[in-house]
Amino acid sequence: MSMYPPPGGYERPASTDPLVPLNLDQWFGKVFGVVRRSWPSLSVIQLAAALPGMLLGGLAQWIVLGGAAPTPETAVTAGAAGGVVAIVFSLFAQGASVFVAIREAVGRPVQAGAALHFAAGRALPLLGWGLVGGVLIFLGLLLLVVPGIYVTTVVVAALVGVVVVERGGIDRAFTLVNRRFLPTFGRMVIFFVVGFGYSSMVGAVVALVSEPGSLNELLLSGVLALPLSLASVGVAVVTYAELRFHEDPAVSSGRLAVELER
Repeated sequence: MSMYPPPGGYERPASTDPLVPLNLDQWFGKVFGVVRRSWPSLSVIQLAAALPGMLLGGLAQWIVLGGAAPTPETAVTAGAAGGVVAIVFSLFAQGASVFVAIREAVGRPVQAGAALHFAAGRALPLLGWGLVGGVLIFLGLLLLVVPGIYVTTVVVAALVGVVVVERGGIDRAFTLVNRRFLPTFGRMVIFFVVGFGYSSMVGAVVALVSEPGSLNELLLSGVLALPLSLASVGVAVVTYAELRFHEDPAVSSGRLAVELER
């Protein structure tokens, strides 16, 4: 039996719902609310899943290069190997993080271990649809750039929520985003600009205190990237909740929590 009340048990006006915003100001507030409310659990998940992915990704690059200076060919191969490993772990962490953010929004705290166990049950769909999304983004950017930006918006804004909450696929993510593409695109642009600025600052700091290619550089980069990782969870959850609400005004945080248990 589910520990949640039936759908509607947590229904409340969207203006006070912890995940559903009515406007851009509330979107910012609810993204910060996710981070403020759930940062302890989310930090553990990111450190337990995403950070090892970065480390193993770096190890994969080192193995490919064999300690030698990279040539253009080996650099591409090493980057691809490291990127694939990091993406797999990142998707796993994102799935667990969405679970935590929704549960804690309705006052149902969950241990990081339970969240990772939940994400394990969604691991194959997350990986499969994540790879499909990645291929579509690559092809879109390769062809005309604009299609790649469009697909990136869909994937970042809705794909993880669709897979984790609804057990759906990328077609469902397109359906949600297409209803509100311009507002959603604007939110993603804001996030990417902020993320780029923060990442650039982190890169500059890391370059000052560590040797290029060293383990220290990899560890420091991973730790300093944690705030951005937490913010990305808030962006993903709140944007997905907003899209669901505009599709069906009866959607609330409580309803999303119920759907997680299906």
